This record gives sequence, structure tokens and C-alpha cells, in this order.
Amino acid sequence: MHKSEAEKIDSILDEHQQIYRRHNRIDNILAYCACIAWIPCIIAAFGVDGIYLKILFAVLACCGAVNRPGNPGD
Repeated sequence: MHKSEAEKIDSILDEHQQIYRRHNRIDNILAYCACIAWIPCIIAAFGVDGIYLKILFAVLACCGAVNRPGNPGD
């Protein structure tokens, strides 16, 4: 039996919704991992010698603060 156009559209929308949920879950996991990595960058920014390392860790810490989970930009 052939599917009607409405059934085909519903099937496609369901498939896209499943893909969106899967990607959203992966994005959240990666965002939380980035937050965990953000803490050592802050500590390292204050604990290392050398201006270039301080700048590097400070920039990484700022990037982690901007890309935290739940940020409206996500």
C-alpha cells in the first residue's frame, strides 16, 4: 500500500526530529566537556610563568566561558 503525502511528510518530520535530538544530546555532552576543560585553563592562566602562556590560557578560559552549556547562542 502506498503512503499518502501527509504520511510521507510526517515520516520525514519524525526522522528529522530524531536526528535533531541525537545531535542536541551530542552537543550538550561536548559543551559539558568543554566546561570541565575550562577550569584547568583558568588555574593555568594564573599559575604559569611566561606572558604568552598566560595569554593563551586566558583566551581559552574566555572561550570556555562564552561557550558554556545553556548559552542562548548554542
